[in-house]
Amino acid sequence: LKCTLLDMYSANRGGANLTVVDAFRGWPVLQHEERVWHLFAALWSAIWPRRDYCACVEAYDYYSTLHALFDASILVTREDFGSRLLRKGSVVRRIVQSASHCEEWLDKDFQRIFSSYAKHSACLPGSIMENIICLHRWLLAGKVVGAVNTAEMMVKLLTLSGTCLDDVRWPFSKGDIQHNFARLAMNWQKADVGCNSVDRFGRSLMSGFECPSNLHDHVLHSLTWSASPLKHSGRQATCTADLLEVCIER
Repeated sequence: LKCTLLDMYSANRGGANLTVVDAFRGWPVLQHEERVWHLFAALWSAIWPRRDYCACVEAYDYYSTLHALFDASILVTREDFGSRLLRKGSVVRRIVQSASHCEEWLDKDFQRIFSSYAKHSACLPGSIMENIICLHRWLLAGKVVGAVNTAEMMVKLLTLSGTCLDDVRWPFSKGDIQHNFARLAMNWQKADVGCNSVDRFGRSLMSGFECPSNLHDHVLHSLTWSASPLKHSGRQATCTADLLEVCIER
């Protein structure tokens, strides 16, 4: 519901960012989400050890290099990220396609991968950056369910992070991760070419859906990373001149 509201109101404004007032218009969507989020966080923190998951002291050089790569080359928050990813020979596409370490994760239980992060990771933001790369590797390879599972695991990792993701500047926000998981969860069927996705019992996940025969670029582009249009911080500008779709602020 939240993702649908954000996409709808943002599209009505030509893709502009939204404030909480613009997006929810008095509906208690955010309050309910925060309550559910708090309960999930309490559940995981009762199971997994409490630590500073954003310390990023161990493997500091590696995660610093990865962070710099996101800031300088991958740039997931830019509007043209999807276009650059789909362009053959682009820097970001080469980075994603060279991430061969992702392949060994696909055949493993994603719950076990998450459990390993929860027990041993000392840099969840770094782990999330790794998984953003792998998520897009799956999309380019047509393994859309692997992309959905990766996005779901990143949402689970958020419950361990507390507020540390928002306390330090990273190439993504908690809202970005939630928003992209919701977009994938709602639209992955459009990219399941041949209807090959099955559940753990071998039953097709595409029953009741039209089976796509080809993976079109516009469909793939709609599933790539996109920054959430909801911005919790900042202020609403006061315009001093009333012009059509123009704001002049002093």
